[in-house]
Amino acid sequence: SKPGYYGSLGVRYNRSADFALTEPFVSLNGYANAVMPMAYFAEAMPQKSRPGQQQFDAEANAYTVALGVRPSHALGLFVYANAFDADLNLRPSESVLQRVSGRNERLDLGAHYRFEPQSQVWLKLGHGSEASAVNQRSSVQTNLGLATNDSEFEARPRQRDLQWRHTLALSDIHELGWGAADGRMEKTNSLVRENFFHVGTGVVPSDQLHQQDDDHSQDLWVSNIFRVGAQLNLQVDLAWQRYNKTRDILILRDRQPAVTQMLAEDYDQSKITPRLGVSYAMGHGATLRSEERRVGKECRSRWS
Repeated sequence: SKPGYYGSLGVRYNRSADFALTEPFVSLNGYANAVMPMAYFAEAMPQKSRPGQQQFDAEANAYTVALGVRPSHALGLFVYANAFDADLNLRPSESVLQRVSGRNERLDLGAHYRFEPQSQVWLKLGHGSEASAVNQRSSVQTNLGLATNDSEFEARPRQRDLQWRHTLALSDIHELGWGAADGRMEKTNSLVRENFFHVGTGVVPSDQLHQQDDDHSQDLWVSNIFRVGAQLNLQVDLAWQRYNKTRDILILRDRQPAVTQMLAEDYDQSKITPRLGVSYAMGHGATLRSEERRVGKECRSRWS
């Protein structure tokens, strides 16, 4: 692309009988082909919705930043980050009010290193987190006045991942590749709900549910690609995969007498999966691919 620095500023507006949406935005991007080539991108996009026939009132903000640099001919680095926050007020029915709020963030770092034209590695690290809540109030009119019932749900997932890949051209017709990946998702959910409708304020007995999930996956693979001819490629892979999941659930019932329940789950599986693939370039940009792999005691095929 042509070196330079660019920016844009604008606003989008949509209106219907249900609601109106206003979306201003600003973005900056550039590319410098200097001693150390660099490219960047940044964008901010606030959003605001106002209700019409639909009881829907919302505000949100989205931010994105990306930067790539090449300190040397052999090394390339990048960083990518985005964040999104939202606050919504909803009325699913005349007797129910909901507020949904939360923030999501993600950061990825990566590097590419070329030892030589025939040998290259890629490394990527990622981390993400979220905090969201749904607060709900249900109401009903009684002879004593307006009775309400409140509940609150919170979710706080966090994830991190690591990926590594190395390719090596052993000859003009044989390319060897191998890689590894490790990913983890930790999620905490909680729900608190009042046991009954009540009039006025005060301490109301509530039931609670707390859930903790931990998902962990690991992959290790090796791949061989053979160029049989100008149009035909043969790929032979072998992959090891492991998946582990644990879940702990705590239930607290505010009764007389109080009730406590604890539940636990644990799942662990590992497997070795061979794969065989063939691709044929038919010309005019069309390629025929076939993949054969063993899953358990079955052999599955896929064509594209």
